[in-house]
Parts: sequence; C-alpha cells; structure tokens
Amino acid sequence: MLGETANIRTNKKEYFQILILPEEMPYYNKKGEITKWEKITNHNIAKYVVLSGDDTERYLHTPVKTLLSIIKFPKCDHGEITTKSKYRNYYLSQTRNAIIQISTGISGSFGNALVLNDYEMFIKKIVHYLKSI
Repeated sequence: MLGETANIRTNKKEYFQILILPEEMPYYNKKGEITKWEKITNHNIAKYVVLSGDDTERYLHTPVKTLLSIIKFPKCDHGEITTKSKYRNYYLSQTRNAIIQISTGISGSFGNALVLNDYEMFIKKIVHYLKSI
C-alpha cells in the first residue's frame, strides 16, 4: 500500500492506517484448501518496524500514523478446519461465544509512526497530530 499512501499524501491529505491481522492465519490454494498455517512473528512484521522509523514529513509513502493490531482468535482444530469455507463458517458460528484477544506474542522497538496493539494511544496520537497542524 506504499503507492496508494504516497498518492493520497502527495495530494496534501493526511493519511492514517489501521491494520488488523490475526495472530495465526491460514494460506489457501486456488481451490480454497488450506495449505499451511502461519503464526505472525517479529520477523513477519520487520517491514513495519522499518516503516515506523521513517520521517513521515519527508517520505510520503509512509502513513502519518499506523495502528498495527494483532488479534488472537480462539483456537480451532487444524485437522478439521481444512478449507476456506470451513474456516469462515467455524468463526462465524463462534461469534457470540468467541473471545478475541490482543496478541502478546509480538513486541519490539517501533518508531514514532507506528502504534502496536493500543487503539486508545493511536487515537490520542492522531488527535495530537491534527491539533498541531
């Protein structure tokens, strides 16, 4: 989304991004079958660590602020949940009883442009930024 961000920001528009990712996610083939499960690690989000340190006044491909929320869904049986439709149906059937939590598996040193797993802080930083312009 670097190009889209740059297009918006070069037109003198402030741009903020919220990215919500599941802690563990399936990968599908063209038939909708789950081929593997992957858990987000610090390595997976390394590009966001790099972007978070960018000078957002100088580099217009970087959002002014980004909220990266990594959420933890209730566990599912990988042996039973083998397709995209089974995955979708399983979690849709769990919506009333499911407890979705913020993941604690990711940590690190992020720059000023990124807030990890803290919506309230993200909003405070946006408000502060907007009041300053």
